Amino acid sequence: TLSAQERYAMGIPGGSSGVWASPEQAQVLFDYMKKEFQGWDPGYAGLGDNRTTALFMATKFMRMGMWPGEINMGGKRVNVAQAISAAGGTATFTSFLGLRSSETLRPQDFGVPRWEGTPEENLLTLRQVVRFLGGCDVGAQEMDSDVFKLFHETSGGKQLVIEDVDEAAETATKLVIPAKAKYILQWTARQ
Repeated sequence: TLSAQERYAMGIPGGSSGVWASPEQAQVLFDYMKKEFQGWDPGYAGLGDNRTTALFMATKFMRMGMWPGEINMGGKRVNVAQAISAAGGTATFTSFLGLRSSETLRPQDFGVPRWEGTPEENLLTLRQVVRFLGGCDVGAQEMDSDVFKLFHETSGGKQLVIEDVDEAAETATKLVIPAKAKYILQWTARQ
């Protein structure tokens, strides 16, 4: 089986569809989608434009901090939470940086430019993601020294700091927020 990047580089449509469709099957699906939805583009991963692909990838393994219980894998029911617990993990993933999946397809992996929308467009996209995941009210606030005063000094026994770095980071002793971060996203979830 070719990787998504190999399929894309060869001009085979649907980089992420390699596990479930042959190139011919993927092309039939894409032709149908283009006919049914005027202007539809399979994008770099075969899931639609960059925005649609980003939403799909972001929700692929997002479960509000909980590992999935039983999933069906090749006809066998596997309890993921139990397996992670048996390996020494916890029942939730609480990493400061969030869960990272090696299967997540990023635009830059395909030479596609990353999304560079306006703050308003970005908030609209994030609002749709949060609502898709069950959230309600969504807002953004500019990050400044006054807002940072509202943060806890420590989280999970680690110091929360702002530093001049390119990307957020987590070490054994601290959680690092880049000084260039401009906004904080807030949302509510119904209980």
